[in-house]
Amino acid sequence: MRVALIETSAPDAPGSMRRYANLIEQAFAEDSAIEITRLSVAPSRAALKRIPKKFQNWGHHALVTWNTRRICQPGIDLFHIVDGSHAYIAKWLPGERTIATAHDIIPYLQSQGRFPVPAPGRLARWLINSGLKGLGRVAEVSADSQSTANDLKEHLPASTALSVCPLTIEPSFLTNANLNPRGTKARPFLFHIGNNGFYKNRAGVIDVFARLRRDTDCDLVLAGPAPLPGLRQQIQHHGLTEHVTFLVDPDDSSLAQLYREASLLLFPSVYEGFGWPPLEAMAMGCPVVCSDAASLPEVAGDAALTSPHNDLDQLAHHCRRILTDTATASDLQRRGRTQAESFSLPRFHDQLAEIYQRVHTAAGGSE
Repeated sequence: MRVALIETSAPDAPGSMRRYANLIEQAFAEDSAIEITRLSVAPSRAALKRIPKKFQNWGHHALVTWNTRRICQPGIDLFHIVDGSHAYIAKWLPGERTIATAHDIIPYLQSQGRFPVPAPGRLARWLINSGLKGLGRVAEVSADSQSTANDLKEHLPASTALSVCPLTIEPSFLTNANLNPRGTKARPFLFHIGNNGFYKNRAGVIDVFARLRRDTDCDLVLAGPAPLPGLRQQIQHHGLTEHVTFLVDPDDSSLAQLYREASLLLFPSVYEGFGWPPLEAMAMGCPVVCSDAASLPEVAGDAALTSPHNDLDQLAHHCRRILTDTATASDLQRRGRTQAESFSLPRFHDQLAEIYQRVHTAAGGSE
């Protein structure tokens, strides 16, 4: 069986969708029955730079549509849209031989007033709705978590075939773990990784850290894109400037080092379709404090200390407990390692292969 991964992110742009495709390719590298082919329908970043900046996003989607309509289909048994937010392209693919992975539907939920933030603009809502309609056209939708699947059930036609295939992480996270006691640095530090999206709750991270600093000597490292001005102002307001460090888009080596050295990962997200960082941290022996929102209970299991994302005092208490109680930290390390191992690459392969075979057979392919 030949499966084509339809990638809608720029081929020269790193990101979570490229990582997802890489993991699929890695998972099936030794599978002689299923051949993975990668087809990028997205324009390169260099090509987009030729378009005026305010039109680049729409230029991207227009070129994705154009390139999808020109895909050469002979010899391909299944098409796999790796980013469900671009599922509008399903209109130009054979629906009975196409699956799509839905990582989350945050923009759609935002447009429906699920979160206390402004709704997307009219044109953005049209694009979001087009993506959701596209999910209703494919043979099967694979969700990263049961939480995302539950959201999809509420907003997709009842006839839509839905399955759950949780994500995995690169085996290197498990082989490069540090299960030694934490806090070996001159001053222990909390770690957070995430973008500036509201659902990552960077502001909540700062508020939790401010509470912790009242009676605990520690620092905070935030990794991801450069912070917005409002976040820097919040840090200054709390008098934390000397204790907060930003690492802008660290490479994989630097990220692994942070997981190895941090006293804990603080991840109080408002919503996650899956949430790679807690899984990465647990694999690397880094205790986790996270919210109990959306999919995070599925990812963390009983291997993290959790509370609602807006219970800042409880989150700070969890952090303080890990920093001051060696037994708690060590127990979370052991539990985390076991939890991370359950999201193995072979398990990911088997679950995704089952989806591929089911759709292939239903479309008239051989067992």
